[in-house]
Amino acid sequence: MTNEELNFELAKEIKCERENTVRILKLIIIADDRRVALERGYKDSFAWLVQEHKYSPSAARRRVFVAKLLRDVPSIEKMLEDGTVNLTTLAQVQSMIRTQEMKSRQKVPLDTKLQAVVRIEGLNAFDAEQALMDLLPENISNVKRESLVAIDACTGRLSINLSNEALADLKRAKEIFAHAIPDRDSGKIVARSLKELVERHDPLKKTPRASAADAHRATRLQLYLRENGQCDFIDPMTGHRCEERALLERDHIHPRALGGDDSLANGRMLCRAHNQYMSEKIFGKKIANLWRKQRRI
Repeated sequence: MTNEELNFELAKEIKCERENTVRILKLIIIADDRRVALERGYKDSFAWLVQEHKYSPSAARRRVFVAKLLRDVPSIEKMLEDGTVNLTTLAQVQSMIRTQEMKSRQKVPLDTKLQAVVRIEGLNAFDAEQALMDLLPENISNVKRESLVAIDACTGRLSINLSNEALADLKRAKEIFAHAIPDRDSGKIVARSLKELVERHDPLKKTPRASAADAHRATRLQLYLRENGQCDFIDPMTGHRCEERALLERDHIHPRALGGDDSLANGRMLCRAHNQYMSEKIFGKKIANLWRKQRRI
């Protein structure tokens, strides 16, 4: 099987998986109507799915929530099959609708549910939640002030509200410090960023130095700027460019081991995974893995 055939087969199976998911949701709706869970001796569909059908609690909860939403908004069937929405974000919509109804003591109108589904197309869980706040305002947290509590003699836990701009800075800081802080723990990132402000350490905002003593570092920075801090690997079949912006490594297009030079024209920035992938393609897995182990020593 070629890589293209593998990709085609995977796409076909994913399509089948999405169609099967819709069928499962429809069966859950029918089961709810027929009170199958109660008949089988379970208190609700959630317990039935977990205990009899061996779903994890989180997976069962998502399916129960989305089945309820599908009952009211049948149009999500096509969206699920196309992959423009997923179970996680749809379950989030239903959860927010339930919170809205419980706090307001009023049913959420059908047109509002339709608007909610349309708004979350293509969004991740966090962005989806923000997009729905004005539609379902009862979900907005009442906690506005920051709080600080002691965890132990050396550590405190700080709860704060951050603007979208500040959250973007935090995300960027995680990318910048990914080598130094591999687990990208927010607490560690914030602690370091308080000492070394993001603006001072973001390579995209620096001017490359061209001194002879620092030629390698200057070339790497020029490559980083040229590629706008993003992996330069592009799928030749689809034209899709890797979106990774963390753990970028300098790569020689024509390897030095095969006579390549250190010029800017012969360089590019690749994420760690694509750098390893290109080494494996050129030299084979055994040699590429050996080089990577030597670099870690």
